[in-house]
Amino acid sequence: MPSSDETAEQQIVTKAFALVGTVATGFSTIEFHLQFLLSTLICGKENAPEAMLVLKQKQFGQRIELLKDLVTLKLPKDSELRRKGVELVAALNTLRETRNLYVHGYWLINYPVILSSGGIRCSETKWRFNKDDESWTSMTTRDISLDDLRKQITETDSVFGQIHALIKQIHEQLLVPKQTNCGRITM
Repeated sequence: MPSSDETAEQQIVTKAFALVGTVATGFSTIEFHLQFLLSTLICGKENAPEAMLVLKQKQFGQRIELLKDLVTLKLPKDSELRRKGVELVAALNTLRETRNLYVHGYWLINYPVILSSGGIRCSETKWRFNKDDESWTSMTTRDISLDDLRKQITETDSVFGQIHALIKQIHEQLLVPKQTNCGRITM
């Protein structure tokens, strides 16, 4: 039977895992819904197979660059809509570095690390070359507090809200259906 200390330790570790899972889910949700925004800007509808063909081979950073280009190309200059698009691009770029660490990192989540650092540890698995001493390094570690994880959840929720608000505003302001003389609706 576990002691009360072990139970408290297990609860803390379980909460840390839940926070990491929530952060990962937030990043996944942003990526998933970003494709709907891009599809809307490319084809005028959220779920267009043509747009998905364009997007399927693009990494997260490339999708942000595509969004930046489409905001400039498709949204009216000096409009509130374009300003919000530019703000979203900036928010996504801010999230990008953290997202890459969180999604591709190697996690160490246990009670001794939480006790010593106040959080968890994530190591970047990407290899980097140091030109000064011509050496390679990997597994650069970063301690992330549980409060920072909670803040990350709030930030990803905010960006998710920005994505959905922009999709809605694009539909309302730019994609108002027009009746043509042949009875077909065009955008």
